[in-house]
Amino acid sequence: YEIQSAINAPKEGKNRAHAPMKRNPLKNKSAMDRLNPYAKVAAEMRVKAEAASSAAKAKKTAGARGKVGTAFYEGMRKESNYEGELFDAFGSWLKGKPEEEA
Repeated sequence: YEIQSAINAPKEGKNRAHAPMKRNPLKNKSAMDRLNPYAKVAAEMRVKAEAASSAAKAKKTAGARGKVGTAFYEGMRKESNYEGELFDAFGSWLKGKPEEEA
């Protein structure tokens, strides 16, 4: 130790170099942008594609849900014996019709 201190002066303060902390590019956007400049554009494209996909899905499901199904559901909520013209098409789903039970 005595020989080393005579050869090399001790390093102090600012002169001591420490390696900066390496940021994880998968969690740190600025680190990812430095490694891959296209990552920002790709992320924006992903967001736009997801929004377009959800809008198309909402449009498709809105068209699929018709007035008949809504009326059937509302009638089913109100009536307890499941009778009427709304339920004739769905009679095969029921185990037995109310007329047969009485």
